[in-house]
Amino acid sequence: MALRDFWISIRTAARFLSPNVITDSSDDDTQQIAAALQRASIWLTPKSVEGYDEQDFDFLTDEDRQRLSRDIHQFIAVARQVPPDKPASSEQVQAALPLFLSVFEIMRPDQYADIEAFRIGKRIEQELRDQLPDWVREMRFESGKDANGDPAIWIWVEMDDTAATKEDFSRNTRRVRSMIIDCVRRLDVPHWPYVRFSTVSERIEAAMEAVK
Repeated sequence: MALRDFWISIRTAARFLSPNVITDSSDDDTQQIAAALQRASIWLTPKSVEGYDEQDFDFLTDEDRQRLSRDIHQFIAVARQVPPDKPASSEQVQAALPLFLSVFEIMRPDQYADIEAFRIGKRIEQELRDQLPDWVREMRFESGKDANGDPAIWIWVEMDDTAATKEDFSRNTRRVRSMIIDCVRRLDVPHWPYVRFSTVSERIEAAMEAVK
């Protein structure tokens, strides 16, 4: 399955990038990542996007599909210039890095845990674009089987702390949960949705605990 091969290629290359650089890279972040990738230039190879087939992405918007195709083909063109027995030059890294980051911004293996979650999650996000309240920061998706053995999609919604006060939490989460479940039904997704909520502070605290 071409899409599965591509997904494996992307997840393999993902270990060279941190999620914060993928989603919100400053100039300093990009310079640091470029230096790291220069030292580990194994990422700058056509194998990092192996298995890509534009026809596998008919569930993306036209804009995202065209962008993905363009950036992958340009990335491959740069990667093919890297000698197999030498590290990539700084010029090659600088040319390939923004293309690589652009592909990651669409694929986000840190946000979609598997191929099916990617397919479903993208459709949900596109359907609910400009409809969710501003306090919804991000959604993460994972597919699998629930306790009954039925297909399920787990959706973790990260929310601003200001929307999670004692007075507002129940009302806000009910509203968004209802929107997501209705969306899944409209899209005729054959997975039962399980919607969970967490705050930005909880994510930061968990990250700090992980590095202790």
